[in-house]
Amino acid sequence: MPIGRFAEEVFTALGIEDEVYEKAVLASDVRQILTWVETGEVDAGVVFMTDAITSDLVRVVEVADPALHAPSVNPVGIVEASPHKVEAQSFIDFLFSDTARAIFEQFGFTMYR
Repeated sequence: MPIGRFAEEVFTALGIEDEVYEKAVLASDVRQILTWVETGEVDAGVVFMTDAITSDLVRVVEVADPALHAPSVNPVGIVEASPHKVEAQSFIDFLFSDTARAIFEQFGFTMYR
């Protein structure tokens, strides 16, 4: 689960992993964490910003310094056997356009390139 890996990296970098894991309840995925926070079943949770901003029931109280964890990378590529390579390349070109960047940022994503 990527969020668990990122959270562990942050907690380790801050030197608080033992304290956190003494009190932590681990979930199977980000949606479960978000639901627990929304319903008050837990006092706080670690989720991606892109998930947190989908809920009107949670409040972001801290954002992890990106220097404390590896970047979250979502690669894109073209399947070698694709009969639609030109169209696929056009889509990839769009993904790296200023228009797409604005859309991604609106939903909490940061573009690396």
